Amino acid sequence: MQILGRAQAVGKHLIPYVPWTPTVRSMSIPVPSPSCFLVEWYPPDLTEELLDHTAATLERCAASMSAEGSPVQLLMTLAVPTDEVVFGVFAACSARIVAEACQRAGIPAQRLSVARTARVGCRETPDSAPSLTP
Repeated sequence: MQILGRAQAVGKHLIPYVPWTPTVRSMSIPVPSPSCFLVEWYPPDLTEELLDHTAATLERCAASMSAEGSPVQLLMTLAVPTDEVVFGVFAACSARIVAEACQRAGIPAQRLSVARTARVGCRETPDSAPSLTP
């Protein structure tokens, strides 16, 4: 229908298209995911009793710090007595938290590195596992 040479729009106007943008945001504080850290100590005269005491002390300090809001967990310890070295693998959000746990335990880390992966145990059957020998 034309009125005086113009087209007349009948009905409702179309809703204009507006690109979608999120209107809802998270209300929580983002928590960084934990990483693995390798800690090294070089104690002389390493004994099994010393290793047991060290692991127990580290676990107590890690539990205490986690309760205070700085999550840290001792995943494992490994001693190599012939090389006079003890390794500890920790899960935490930062190296600073791991260093503080070690400091509180009275055994400051002598070396602390970010570990890419930490696996304990074998996920493959002995027949399917790759061989280290040629």
